[in-house]
Amino acid sequence: MISFSAFRRKSLKTAAFAAAFSIAAAFTADALLCAEPAKAQAPSKIPVVQTATDVATITIGDAQLRFRHGTPEKPLFKPYVDILTTPAGRNILQDAPRDHIHHHGLMFAIKIDGVNFWEEFRNGKPGRETFLRESLTTATADPTPTTAAARGELGCRLEWRDFSGKHLANETRTIALRAGVVPDATLTEWTSEFSPTPERKKVTTLGGNFYHGLGLRFDQSLTKSKARFFAAPDAKKPEDGLYDRVAEKLTETRWIACVGELHGKPVTVAMFDCPKNHRPMLAYSCANKHMTYLSATTNLWRQPLKLQPSEKAVFRYAVCIWEGTKNTEEIEQAHGLWLKSKKHQEVVTK
Repeated sequence: MISFSAFRRKSLKTAAFAAAFSIAAAFTADALLCAEPAKAQAPSKIPVVQTATDVATITIGDAQLRFRHGTPEKPLFKPYVDILTTPAGRNILQDAPRDHIHHHGLMFAIKIDGVNFWEEFRNGKPGRETFLRESLTTATADPTPTTAAARGELGCRLEWRDFSGKHLANETRTIALRAGVVPDATLTEWTSEFSPTPERKKVTTLGGNFYHGLGLRFDQSLTKSKARFFAAPDAKKPEDGLYDRVAEKLTETRWIACVGELHGKPVTVAMFDCPKNHRPMLAYSCANKHMTYLSATTNLWRQPLKLQPSEKAVFRYAVCIWEGTKNTEEIEQAHGLWLKSKKHQEVVTK
């Protein structure tokens, strides 16, 4: 038989345990109520490169670049980038609009030996940048503890042929999507290296119109938002006053930027020149009621580049994209970060 005093001690212990449990439960409930909701996991910054029948895609987080190269059955006049996004995954490009069906997102086109590779009207006998499927290569570089930079890269060779199929020149093209080089921005590098065909015994002439080079056709929503261009502080007009209209201009500059609204939200896109190019960038910009367009040119219109059989010509640029509006100081800093980046230094010094 349990004595009254023992029973009382046991009851008090039970009551104390119950009280402690109630207090702990109350604190736990309050903690759950006060805790912040779990945040969605950020997209991986590990670059992923995927290839398919007619395209190759680089993805880093929400940012994406898609290179469209066509198929042997349906070859393109020019391989090009048809998707290039902001860090949030919004595409800034427009492909084959009705007003200029030969405008394909981000593309490179000039004239070689007088053959036009820009326009695609068959009665004009356009040239074709023939993609060599077997030449396509891919590479990635993951971010590391010492650097947040990530890189996905595509490489290929192209044979530039006239309308009849005659081989005029060769191009080695490298396109890379980079993240972590410029804070809160995606950076696309484009390098085109031209060389005459091995059997060529005479000069190969690179020429073009005043807008020929690396061209970027913006999404139509930027045009509707009345996008505007501005250039580096030390930019200058060509000495001969070349092409200075209200809506269309040519500017010698280290970089040029476009600010506008992409489907109602502000965006900034800058094109960077590489000092190692054979000539400074002569940027063509067009902002009228019909379109917003930007090209990195080298004035091949007035000063054609003549390559001897053993010579090469390299065109290297970068396109930097931010969500929001950036100013001159911020873009100047971004251009410097790209030029100082380790991978860029490796490319230009090899």
